[in-house]
Amino acid sequence: MSSLVIVESVFSWPGLGSLLIESVTNSDYNTVVGIVLLTAATFVVVAALVDVIYQLVDPRLRRA
Repeated sequence: MSSLVIVESVFSWPGLGSLLIESVTNSDYNTVVGIVLLTAATFVVVAALVDVIYQLVDPRLRRA
């Protein structure tokens, strides 16, 4: 998340990082919780997909 905030502030792009900072500043905790949950869910889904793809690609991990 910290890299999102840095990139968005350097390039003046609106996004989740700037929304998170604005929500913390305004004490909008529902938005903060939503962004954190969205980020965590995305991380879990991407990690699971990588594990499945890794088993499909690497023949050493296939079961006989």
